Amino acid sequence: MLATSLPSFAQPGDASAPTGAKNQAKQPAQKSKTKEAEEDELFRTREVRESQEAEARERQGEVREIDEKPLEEMSLEEAKEAGFIFGDQAEEESRSAAIFLAATAGLLVHGAGHWYVDEPTTALYLLVAEGVSVGLMGSAFLWRWLSDDSPASQVYAGPALYAGLGLFGLSYILDVIGTAQNSQIGIAENTRRARGISVAADYRYLGLEELSAGSLQLLSAGTTVDFGTFYFGGRTDQEISLETSVYGATLGGRPWQGPFTHDYVFAEVDGEWLNFGGIGGFRRLSGQVRAGVSFELGHWVSQLRRVAIGASIGYGRHWYAFPIPSGPELKHAIEVSYIPVETFLHFNLTERLNARLAYEYRQGDFLQTARPGLGMASLEFLYRSTNRLDLVLRGRLSGGFSLSGGLRLWLWE
Repeated sequence: MLATSLPSFAQPGDASAPTGAKNQAKQPAQKSKTKEAEEDELFRTREVRESQEAEARERQGEVREIDEKPLEEMSLEEAKEAGFIFGDQAEEESRSAAIFLAATAGLLVHGAGHWYVDEPTTALYLLVAEGVSVGLMGSAFLWRWLSDDSPASQVYAGPALYAGLGLFGLSYILDVIGTAQNSQIGIAENTRRARGISVAADYRYLGLEELSAGSLQLLSAGTTVDFGTFYFGGRTDQEISLETSVYGATLGGRPWQGPFTHDYVFAEVDGEWLNFGGIGGFRRLSGQVRAGVSFELGHWVSQLRRVAIGASIGYGRHWYAFPIPSGPELKHAIEVSYIPVETFLHFNLTERLNARLAYEYRQGDFLQTARPGLGMASLEFLYRSTNRLDLVLRGRLSGGFSLSGGLRLWLWE
């Protein structure tokens, strides 16, 4: 028998299946186009709204032109202008007020800046240092007054006065530095070198009232060999006219060294020969021994990390020889003793620029007629140009003044 019915998969009712499938396929496509149109409309609406807001701000003078550059290429000022926020604005304003307070009122009450920013421990340390310095200076004047200003009284009064003045100045400066140091105003790593072999050359200008010419110009050269526990060096100053020359040598050691580069106790011996050929020419032989300590304040005061401070005291003696008019071959010799005192601190102003402030007393540092005055203040800037080369600029003030600039080349570090 022949089959007369259609196959089950080809029933008449199935003829509509392809048409329904096409309609269902068209619906998602239409929905997608509608959604895209709506998104485009929203984007255009937002773009128009932002443009209108920008125009409104521009009319109010609130919009500034900003260089469109990557953040890593911007300076701190450019990034702040671009709208980037660094730290807490209220904290920065508080720190600025504290720095002003430390620089002004802190001159009378050391630690005022640290007290303002809630760092009472550091403030107390600085206030105690101020009290000790005032006590030293007061005792110096009192001692000289009670002893009727006798030569023996100056053995204590002179060093006490100079040490007190130095400590007073250093504690004031530390208050300003420590107050300024925070996450935005930090002190860079201390790059002042204390180990190695170096050679140095510089030009030195001396302006002294005691000189008939009023000034001296000298070319200086020196070398230092420092192995840490032991160091030595030599130096010479030669006047341009060759009438005056100075030769010196230093030998020292560090019996104790701490965990940081500038933590150590030191002792040294220094000798010097001076031949002054100007008017009133003389010769001077000097010898000096001293001991001192240097340490980084970050051990005790976190706000003063990377700041090194130190002091030294010793004993020195000058032997002078002067010509006598009645006989050019005869010499009249005198001897002068003194107690050298020095206080100092150094820290980095930038990643490469180091500043060293010192206050010292060395009676007759260059001429026998130099007035004792109030010691000698010095400021030295040391710029680390490369890993091997330092540029040095130094100024000293005491009765007269001294300016010098030069280079220091490190052969080994």
